[in-house]
Amino acid sequence: MKSKKTTLRPNLILLFCAAVFLITTGSMLLIGSIFVLLIHMGFFIRPRPFFLFLAIAVSSILISTLLARLIGEKIFAPIKELNHATKQIADGNFRVSIKEEGTVAEVREMAHNFNRMAEELRRTEIIHNDFARNVSHEFKTPLSSIEGYATLLQSPGLSEEKRLEYASRIIAGTKRLTTMTGNILMLSRLENQQTGIERSAFSLDEQLRQIVLLYEDEWNRKELCLELDLPAVTYVGNEELLFQIWQNLFGNAVKFSNPGGSVFLQLLPEEKQITVLLRDTGIGIAEKDLNRIFEKFYQGEQSRNTPGNGLGLALAKQIVELHGGSITASSSLQEGTEFTVILPVPAEAEPSS
Repeated sequence: MKSKKTTLRPNLILLFCAAVFLITTGSMLLIGSIFVLLIHMGFFIRPRPFFLFLAIAVSSILISTLLARLIGEKIFAPIKELNHATKQIADGNFRVSIKEEGTVAEVREMAHNFNRMAEELRRTEIIHNDFARNVSHEFKTPLSSIEGYATLLQSPGLSEEKRLEYASRIIAGTKRLTTMTGNILMLSRLENQQTGIERSAFSLDEQLRQIVLLYEDEWNRKELCLELDLPAVTYVGNEELLFQIWQNLFGNAVKFSNPGGSVFLQLLPEEKQITVLLRDTGIGIAEKDLNRIFEKFYQGEQSRNTPGNGLGLALAKQIVELHGGSITASSSLQEGTEFTVILPVPAEAEPSS
């Protein structure tokens, strides 16, 4: 990426040149007029030209310096304010802001850009604080559970049935921690992705079928009706990352569906894009939660009593965007949810069906 070289605009340079010229010329005219007036009033009798010129020059320099200082303080006051605010930013105070005013357009623009920077840093700080708090909370719950059941396992005279139950609870807690840690690491890696993702051609419809088989025990247990429309499609993308998307979306559809419900999965290949639709008849998502479901660690009221850590959809969104696509959701409480994933077809590849 080429770096842009920042230069002062011509009108700013002209403004400073004009200010210097006006101050110098004005001072000389003022002092010259005063000396002429004093000569006419008889204060100076036949002054020597050299000393008269020297007096005018020295007086002009002194007056010019004084005027330049007064005018300079007014012109550079926003820059001094910016310098002070920058020091506060360096000290970690991201709530600072400066006035976007001044006679110079560049100074006003600089103040505006500084306030934008401070606002972004403030938002980043809030996100980081929330992230640390949410991670601590999410880790604390399973760790407390593991500690509690591990303590119970040490109880004397514990029956074999209880021992197996507590052991399975401990295993479930460790699996939850492992999944959450993996998701956090993957999110961090994707958010700091500096280069493009690795792509290869693979069968997208076959990948979706693998996801359906992965959750066969779960949807069989709930006696869910599956409707699949998966024409043969070869897609060029990151197979491993896309697998994470379908695993999260289909896993949620099964998890939040009521027994006897249905799940509909459709693959729509087009010339410029591929669309994947996933619809369930589950508990749905409240309207107030719908706009936040892709935020890290966010869980709606309907999903807080089910296993999960609120990272799956954030991860899915990040992966879709790395492929240049989009993911959206629509839902109604107690009626179900529909996710739409749109993946653009790379210029060098077309979906085969």
